[in-house]
Amino acid sequence: MTADEQRAEHLLDLFNTPEGYRPQRQYGISKLFVMYALAGLAALGEPDVFVTSVCPGMCKSELARGYDSWGMRVAKWVLFTFFARSTEQGARTLVSGTMLGAKGHGGFWQHDEVRDFAAEG
Repeated sequence: MTADEQRAEHLLDLFNTPEGYRPQRQYGISKLFVMYALAGLAALGEPDVFVTSVCPGMCKSELARGYDSWGMRVAKWVLFTFFARSTEQGARTLVSGTMLGAKGHGGFWQHDEVRDFAAEG
């Protein structure tokens, strides 16, 4: 974290400014804020609705279509060929995560397992 971020009274306000935007880390920061929101919702008491965060992992799709330089096309081919799941596999992960019910409440579903970050401390 930068010194400004460490001193910020309201960290979210800092990230909601053009000066607070840093493309290289914005994805990770946004996921962190989602996990904070998940923990807060899950801690509200006995749920009428179960709250679970689901991560399908990297999936082959057209989301990166804007990165079309020669180098990025090669990198995408390598990543999608050797590491990415099919969109069907990603969709199955999303569906299975929604079917967890109380077992997944407040947890993070990835790679067919639930992690409870609140319990891990």
